Amino acid sequence: MLMFFVVGQTLGIIFLDSRYEAKTVNKGKPPVYVTLSKILKENSNPDDVIITNLDTWGSWYGERRTIWYPLKPEQLVGLEDTADVIYLTSYLIDDENYYMGEEWRQIFENPKSYKNDFIAKNYKFAGEFTIPPDENYEKQESRAILLVRK
Repeated sequence: MLMFFVVGQTLGIIFLDSRYEAKTVNKGKPPVYVTLSKILKENSNPDDVIITNLDTWGSWYGERRTIWYPLKPEQLVGLEDTADVIYLTSYLIDDENYYMGEEWRQIFENPKSYKNDFIAKNYKFAGEFTIPPDENYEKQESRAILLVRK
């Protein structure tokens, strides 16, 4: 009887869980935050200071100095000479711990025509990047925008 429970559970994990996992993730693909970090690395300089919502992933995988973005863009007043790049991503954009506020979201959704005076005065649009669902582990389309200091 014990053999039935041990073998039965093992077979269930092997056959049922692996089929579910194959439908929900791309095995062998990097997590989306790794891909977003590589994009940051490829489109910024090693000595740049980056304001981002990618937090530690941008530092770890992107090998850049990152600063967590403030609640509102206006809170960057005084840092415009320090922050070289603003890199906003869709990574966990709606998660309560990483939630992107309305001012940042407006910039993220309209990177070429945002209404924020501080950002418009100090930064210019430098790129928009899309990661298709089949290129990351989570199978989720992701997007990032890059603004650089004028």
